[in-house]
Amino acid sequence: MGVFKTHDVTFQNFKIEGSNWKGKLANFYGWAMGEKSSLAYNIYFYNYTAVNNYARGFWLDTDMRNVVVDGCNVSNNENDGMMFESNPGPINISNCYVENNHNALLEAGQGVLGMRVTNTANFNLNNMVIKNNGNSGEIEVAAGSASIPANNDYKYGTGYNITVENWTIKNSQIEDDNSQKLIQSGIWGSNTVSDYNHWLLTLTVSNNNMVSPLSQPFDGQDANAVSYSNWISQINSMGGSASP
Repeated sequence: MGVFKTHDVTFQNFKIEGSNWKGKLANFYGWAMGEKSSLAYNIYFYNYTAVNNYARGFWLDTDMRNVVVDGCNVSNNENDGMMFESNPGPINISNCYVENNHNALLEAGQGVLGMRVTNTANFNLNNMVIKNNGNSGEIEVAAGSASIPANNDYKYGTGYNITVENWTIKNSQIEDDNSQKLIQSGIWGSNTVSDYNHWLLTLTVSNNNMVSPLSQPFDGQDANAVSYSNWISQINSMGGSASP
């Protein structure tokens, strides 16, 4: 389910389970989803559940503006828990559990994450539990730029550019017991280390509980692995705002 080229829609108290069961029979996961929405604005999800799907649990793909997700359980799905791709935002996600999303076949190839976030700006996480997902980490930030053409600009029809910036991560628990990073850079394609540094200097982080067996579970300045305390220090020194 999802929306496409629409606006001012509210989803409340619904559950998606078992999506893409036929695809699983053929080991097809690439485009499968529990929920996928594109080219829409003023979209609200309240009390959303996506569990035991043979697909991503939640996917916002291109030109999503003013999206609220308040109260969700995205767990035990056989791909990334949540994916966000080429969105200007704002996207506000709060009071959610994103846990135990795994797929052995995909983990041998592209990998599986709790949240895969690509070229998405104005992204806010509050009161989240993100833990023990996949084999590629909890949150991956592919911080680059994206050019949205006029035909994919649903609201204005003029086209625009996205720069990955202005995120907040607050009051959340991010945990991994599989020796994967908690927050990591996605340096691939046109995304560069400079783009990732720009994301850090516009980032606000506060009052989070970060749990990992790794001594350096974060990608800091220049996408180098660092400890939590060094990550906080680097964000502040670069111009962002961060406290434990």
